[in-house]
Amino acid sequence: ATFTDLTGQPLQPENPTLAAAFADGCVGPDHVHAVMDVLDQIPAAIAHDVTAAAERTMAEYATWMTPPEIERAGARLLAHL
Repeated sequence: ATFTDLTGQPLQPENPTLAAAFADGCVGPDHVHAVMDVLDQIPAAIAHDVTAAAERTMAEYATWMTPPEIERAGARLLAHL
């Protein structure tokens, strides 16, 4: 979905790599939900650049992993963070 601000200008996606993969048809809704479940668990104290790198990594994994595999990989990623 595309969201707009109060002036009608389109907003950038919060997770641009994942959004691009979904728009390209490389990942499906179940993959997006699995990745978002992982990303939502990243503590707020983690630096933005680390969070952005985690989003890129998880989006890449989503292109070739199943949702259960994404959850397992996400658990390992979260353990490292």
